[in-house]
Amino acid sequence: MLCSSRHLSLAAALGCVAAVPAQTPIIGQWSLDETSGFVAADSGPIGNTGTLVSFTNDPAQWVPGVFGNALAFDGIDDYVDIAFNGGLPFYDGLGAAFSVTFWVRANAADDDRVLSLSSTASNTPLFTIGSGQTALGLSDRIRIYVRSDGNRSFDQSSDQTVFDGTWHHVAYCETSGRANLYVDGVRDTAGFDFRGAGPSNPNYGTFTLNRLTLGAVVRSTICCLLPCELDDVRVFGYELTAADVATIRSGGGVSSCRASLSSYGQGCGAGPLDLYALGSAQLGGPGISFAMRGGLPNAVALLCVGIGPLAPLDLGPLGFGGCRLYPASGSCLTIGALDPTGSSPGLIPFPIPNVPALGCLRVGFQSIAFAGTTADFSNAIVAVLGS
Repeated sequence: MLCSSRHLSLAAALGCVAAVPAQTPIIGQWSLDETSGFVAADSGPIGNTGTLVSFTNDPAQWVPGVFGNALAFDGIDDYVDIAFNGGLPFYDGLGAAFSVTFWVRANAADDDRVLSLSSTASNTPLFTIGSGQTALGLSDRIRIYVRSDGNRSFDQSSDQTVFDGTWHHVAYCETSGRANLYVDGVRDTAGFDFRGAGPSNPNYGTFTLNRLTLGAVVRSTICCLLPCELDDVRVFGYELTAADVATIRSGGGVSSCRASLSSYGQGCGAGPLDLYALGSAQLGGPGISFAMRGGLPNAVALLCVGIGPLAPLDLGPLGFGGCRLYPASGSCLTIGALDPTGSSPGLIPFPIPNVPALGCLRVGFQSIAFAGTTADFSNAIVAVLGS
């Protein structure tokens, strides 16, 4: 739908889109405090319950942890299979913000996994958090490994030691390919930034992930089983702050999403057209201000707004080679004409109302510039509304 406004508002955009589903800050929380049985309950609101697989000596798998009990994995065939009831996969390779936190106690191990997103249809796509490689001298470090459907991969290991036989708290917090890793509340100095070559680049490929497991990678075969103890595993649909991580590490909870702004993908066209965002996605805050650069001179400019995760659509078959439409659905609002340099004549304000029900909402933005039969399409801006 096309709406016309020079001064945008989220309320107007939502009116052009659809009803907004209820949002939740936490995707799953597995406290692992059970004392017997083969179920790892999800204490979050969604109910992504875990099933213990190949644990045969009940209740010996439930051991003392950091907070209450923990779950002990033998590293031979034990793992936990998490149900997909909502919010999963938390990683989609499309710039969505997320965080994963847990307590782990394990010795150094060669490329074994604490947590894994994988596929039941293919052995290729992966998002995993586990131990580093012995051959590289990193078996005591945390390693993030990601591989697309097309077998393009990247990985990064921490500078801090995690696998040394003692309890450590780990938090991995990412937005659009740039992440902070915290070990025992201390930000790691390794560079977890994959924006240029990783998933923030749409040419990187797709990630078809539909299985979440703890303690192993499970596909057509099972591998990378980590002998360890795990406690208090949590997955969030936004990027935690350092203060949030400290609260979780002390056993507390975080009840609201944190606002974030990030860029995803690439512009296309003669410029190509670039979309920039300033300000904040904070509820009731200063709002977001947009600027366009590098577009077609004097072209008619639109700003498209979509609710929910991005769903890139290849526009090559429509004659716009190398271009993608990023928002899944939504409205395009007319901004007016770009100036002779192909830039928006000023900042385009987008207020964020102080409506708690909008917390955790994902909103995608993309600009388009038309001049006759020619068009430029920008990168996407991904916002998570929150505190």
